[in-house]
Amino acid sequence: MEQSKDINPKLNNDIGRISSQLADKSVTIDNLQTEITSKNSILEHKDMEILSLKIHDSRDDRSEFQQVPTRNLKQRKPHVTIIGTSNIKGIQAEKLSNHFTTDKITAFTLEETATEIKQLAQAPSVLVLHSLSNELRTKEAKDCVENMSTMVNFTQDEYPDTPIVISLPTPRKDSDELNFKGQMISLMLKERLRTNRNVSFCDNSNMSYKGEALPRFIDDKDGFHLTPNGTAVLASNIRDSIDNILDLPKRVPRKQNGNRGRGNPYYRGRGGGRGRGGYRRD
Repeated sequence: MEQSKDINPKLNNDIGRISSQLADKSVTIDNLQTEITSKNSILEHKDMEILSLKIHDSRDDRSEFQQVPTRNLKQRKPHVTIIGTSNIKGIQAEKLSNHFTTDKITAFTLEETATEIKQLAQAPSVLVLHSLSNELRTKEAKDCVENMSTMVNFTQDEYPDTPIVISLPTPRKDSDELNFKGQMISLMLKERLRTNRNVSFCDNSNMSYKGEALPRFIDDKDGFHLTPNGTAVLASNIRDSIDNILDLPKRVPRKQNGNRGRGNPYYRGRGGGRGRGGYRRD
């Protein structure tokens, strides 16, 4: 009995001592967690300072920012909008390029084109207009040029920072007069808008030879709609114009079999030798 009385106080002392030690350890752990949180905050702040220094160091001589790669920031691709007549129907916008996104809108007249431009959800990085194929059937060449110039001014008022690509009329087989008018409009537009630095031209004359439409590019049924090969060349021409505006690397056309070139009536154009699609997503 006496021995039991001696043991109980000893156990109580041990329990009290251990409880005190556990309390001290708990305080130490809390202090460490607070210190870790503080250090993490300091490190995060230093990371932001480093990123800021990298951005400022990336300026060139003109004090313009250059791209700074980061792990967590994903750069948005440029977006291109193509508005045009039924000849753009066969263009697969999603396959035009991996370097930018593309959507296309069908508008048969310049009036419809203006309506579509007003309804765009946002300003595109590049706007392509293929709008003259139908206009030249009913209007004089000078009126087509005047109307397109008005369209350009209207577009620049809506989206002053958006470059515009005017896709020039494609060759025609339905009428020599209309085919020649298309060529005249192309020359007159280039002269009219040559000082406008925000406007460039997509020349589609590689679907013709000495001014006459090549049969493989133009549908025999109506003489002005494009064949699949013609659509491929149009898509490739438009792609090249966009690449030039966005400062993308120039593509190297695949080597053609045989002796083919621009002096040959069977020249495939920059997009004609790439299969049915006519263009690669590179």
